[in-house]
Amino acid sequence: MKTPIIIGITPFERPDVNLACAVSNAKAFPVLHLGRDKAVAADALEQLSEKCSTGFGVCLISDDLKDVVFPEQVTMVILPYGIQITRKNRLSCFIRFAMLKMPKKPRPKELTGL
Repeated sequence: MKTPIIIGITPFERPDVNLACAVSNAKAFPVLHLGRDKAVAADALEQLSEKCSTGFGVCLISDDLKDVVFPEQVTMVILPYGIQITRKNRLSCFIRFAMLKMPKKPRPKELTGL
């Protein structure tokens, strides 16, 4: 049986590097919510990549930040439905839904999960 993975996403659309580090220190998988400000997101990614030697994920709220360069430690990205990014093979891609019904659009082929 595989060991379950606990994922901790920083809340409130703010990139909280200290909370993401605490999640990592607790042996869970940290996901840094990048928020809406590109400069703040880039700074937080740099800080977390320096502080967190293990892999971590990122969560995007819109396509405004889809061209932010992810450091090598980023292994997962969580996107809102309808947003696509260019990704390398090392990234797992999950789609976040904020609705009760599944949309009728086809699922992207490279999607890892919903």
